[in-house]
Amino acid sequence: MSSKKSRRTYFRSLWWRFFGIATFLLVAGVIVVYAEGYQFNFNNLTWQATGAINIGGNQQGLVIKLNGVADGNSLPFNQTGLSPSSGYLVQISKSGFITWSKNFAVSAGLIATDPYVRLFPSKITAQIINNTPDVSGMCNDNLPNSSSVLTENDLGEIRSGNNLITRYSSLINDACWFPDGNHVLYSTDDQLRVIEADGTNDTLLYRSASQIIKIGVDNSGSDLYFLTADNHWYKINLQS
Repeated sequence: MSSKKSRRTYFRSLWWRFFGIATFLLVAGVIVVYAEGYQFNFNNLTWQATGAINIGGNQQGLVIKLNGVADGNSLPFNQTGLSPSSGYLVQISKSGFITWSKNFAVSAGLIATDPYVRLFPSKITAQIINNTPDVSGMCNDNLPNSSSVLTENDLGEIRSGNNLITRYSSLINDACWFPDGNHVLYSTDDQLRVIEADGTNDTLLYRSASQIIKIGVDNSGSDLYFLTADNHWYKINLQS
């Protein structure tokens, strides 16, 4: 009788050991799969590879929203474990600045990126200056690489090499890289505008009393310069 109890006790102990090991392996496997960027899709009961969004920058005190939900307050911003979709809207705002937004398409196993986001002040003033700045030198110094020279043509286009950045409804008078390599300052008629290198977030920064014919950005990205058709040079400080 005692030998039967011993066998039952032994097999019960063996079963619990097996159950414990199996549970450990299952949990460990799930952790590893999640760590590799997969998540379980309960709709079709399969494991699905996820993607990520990465946004570069160095600003603080922000409100970053992913599809309308607050999800961060500083750049750079990184969000992983996202289901593949073309419907991710990121909005970045800060009091006194123009809100930035962009739609991201996330693919399985890949990272959707924006290399450098910068918010620009919503209220900008320009001061007339007496000296003539070397804006050509500034813009040459800001080139991301030797193949990124900006050209403007009669079609109202700005191109970097063979890549079209934007096509505007009126002629582009001048264009210049920001030192971050991800923004282009340009002028058309009386407008001073900035656009990202991929053609998104085309933003009006300043409207002058006369046509803006020449522009420049210093190598800190803080001071903007422009020459108007009445031969006056102006300076804008983005930090003031």
